[in-house]
Order: sequence, then structure tokens, then C-alpha cells
Amino acid sequence: MPQTLQALSRLIFPVILLTLAWYLLSEVHILDASNRALLGYVPYVLAAIAAALSLQFNRSRLAASSVLLACVFWLIQNFLQSSLSGPQAYYVYVSLSLLVPLNIALLALLPERGLWNHFGFLYLLITPAFCAYAYWQFQTRPDALQNLSDLWQIKSIEGYILSVGSTILFGIALGICLFSLGVRNNESEAMLALCLASCYVTLGWLQVDMMSTIMFSIASAGVIIGVFRSSHEMAYRDELTGLQGRRSLNERFRGLGKRYCVAMLDIDHFKKLNDSHGHDVGDEVLKLVAKRLSKIGGGSTTYRYGGEEFCAVFPQRDIEDCVPYLEEVREEIANYRITIRDKSARPTSQHESTGRRRGQASKGASVRVTISIGLAEKTDPSQSAEDVLKVADKALYKSKQGGRNRLSY
Repeated sequence: MPQTLQALSRLIFPVILLTLAWYLLSEVHILDASNRALLGYVPYVLAAIAAALSLQFNRSRLAASSVLLACVFWLIQNFLQSSLSGPQAYYVYVSLSLLVPLNIALLALLPERGLWNHFGFLYLLITPAFCAYAYWQFQTRPDALQNLSDLWQIKSIEGYILSVGSTILFGIALGICLFSLGVRNNESEAMLALCLASCYVTLGWLQVDMMSTIMFSIASAGVIIGVFRSSHEMAYRDELTGLQGRRSLNERFRGLGKRYCVAMLDIDHFKKLNDSHGHDVGDEVLKLVAKRLSKIGGGSTTYRYGGEEFCAVFPQRDIEDCVPYLEEVREEIANYRITIRDKSARPTSQHESTGRRRGQASKGASVRVTISIGLAEKTDPSQSAEDVLKVADKALYKSKQGGRNRLSY
């Protein structure tokens, strides 16, 4: 699956949660006063759990989003339970409609740096800093909102009360979240989009009964699940190449049927490449090869087995089915020339950079890499997946002994 589609698929779960929220909103009328009061504590509890888990798994942006949800919900419950015509309620509402999208957009743009450093603590301070600034403005300039342009004035359109400007700002923030999701392809971006959508719906239809309670509970629950999903992904996916790792392969082996093939793939002379050009170049080669191996085809899934070794699993295939796909990727990698940039040849000034002729490449070496492949098929019902893997590994050794850049089975 292309990375963009894979990234967008992460939005399926947030959409399901938002749908669940709308369903719950249609059922809150059956709750009595005591249950409503009890339900009012749920967003705080879930936000606290989300923050604690984010701290445990070192997720600074999700921790900051949990703080944001708790702060915004508290402000709504304490200042926006009356008419917005009052100066204080009006100020809080407009401030939230501006600061929330700015806050989440900033979290979406910032890189994940973990919590236990000065960057992580700064992330946690983003929401309190915004709130403190808004409070200071209200205390020192209580008439600050009187001069708002028409773009930012609250307008009720069939129950929708966000201003045009705030609506545009939420749209821009959503665009930033989606762009970040497409680039980084991780759960944190998807959960930030969920937090943004929950805040938008709450502020847009604030007058709906129990709106903030349901929406912020759903958003905090989403952050909790997002922490677990991202941590699970860390355990099962190789960080450098983006492929699933050996632990995921071992679990896949348990669920294979009676007919499948396993291919072991290894980059030829990789240690020599590392020694000659450095580990940075080696990492780039690994990522390049992994990207091509992820598109082998034939219904296969490629895993990083370890080091420069990869493993491809072909369910419901025999050797004759798999050979064309493996030969195609072997030839594609062998025919691709990798240019190694010479860092010392990079322009040191804007003048030097613009002085180069357009299209002129910087000086640097280029290398070609090849892969050797061993392929095995399950032929005996008593064979385990590990046994088939060992046969594929022996076939790989045969390719190495036979001159490399070849497929053996």
C-alpha cells in the first residue's frame, strides 16, 4: 500500500470514534441528573489517563494534546455554560476558537522529541502558555474583543456558532494535520486530527446537550488508544526502513496456511559498502532497498529480518508464482545507480549555490548494489514456517556461493 494511502487509513479509527460520539449524543436524553453529573468527570479521568500513558511511553505531543483537552473542557464547563452575550463568556469562547486550532496545528508541525528533555516540557507548556496569555489579555484589555473584524464575530447559522474566521482557521489546522500525517505516517498525527475535530464540533455546536462531555471523552479515549497503537507499532515495525520487523514476522508465521513460499533476501557486500562510504550511506541504501522490496507484488509482505537481510512471505503461492516477482525486483535494484553526495562539495554560500549552472550535479561517487535471494516453498505438511525459512536461508547461501545477484531455490 502506498505510504499516502496507508497514512490516510489511520483516519478510519478517528472517524469511527466521531461517529460513536454522534450516536451517544442522540442517547444522552435518557440519563438522569445524577448520571449526567457523574459523566461530567469522565473527560478529566480519560485525559489524565491519556497524559499518564503518554508520559510512560515518552509521547510529548500526545501528552500535550491531553493537557489541551483537559484545559479546554474545564474552561467550557466553568465559563461557557451561560449565554455568550456576557463579556467574559464571549471572550473565553472567541479565545478558544482561535487558540485551539493554533495550538493543535503547532503540535502537528513540531517533531516528536520525547518528554524527558527540555523540548518535551516545552510542549507541555504550550496550552498553559496560551491560556495564561488569553487571561492576561482579558485582565489588562477587557475591551480587546470589541474591535474584532466582522470575520471573527460569532454568527449563528442554524445552530452553528463559530465565526467565519475561526472556521477557516480550523480548516487550515486540519490541512496541517493531514499534511503531517501524510509525511510522518504515524498514529500521533491521526489522534491530533481527532482532537481538532472534537474541539471543532464542540465549539461549533456548543448549545447541544452534553456536547463537550461526549466529544472530549471520545477525544481523550482516542489519545489513549493512539498511544497504545503507536507503541505497538514501535515494537513491530522497523524504524529505519518502515518495514515490519522480525517480531511481526514471527507472529505471521503462526497464521500461515498449508501453502506458501518464503524468500530470504540479502544485500550483497553490504559490510564493504559501510566500510567504504560510512554508515550514513549504508542506512540510505537500506531504506532504498526496503522501499523497493515493499513493492514486490504477488500478495507478498516484506519484513526486515535483521541487518541487511529481509524476508518476503507469499501466502497461497508456489515457487513458479513467486519467481517472476522476485526476479523483477532483483533486476530493478541491480540497475539502479545510487549517487553519494559529497558533503565537502556542497555550496557554502548562497552566491556559490546560485552560481552553479542549472541541472549541474554536485560532485560525488555513485554505487550500485545488488541483492541475492533464496526461495523456498512449503512442500511437507509437517514442515513449520521456521523449517521453510531455514530452507530459504540455505538457498540464499547458494546464491551467495554462486556469485551473488541471483535467485536460487
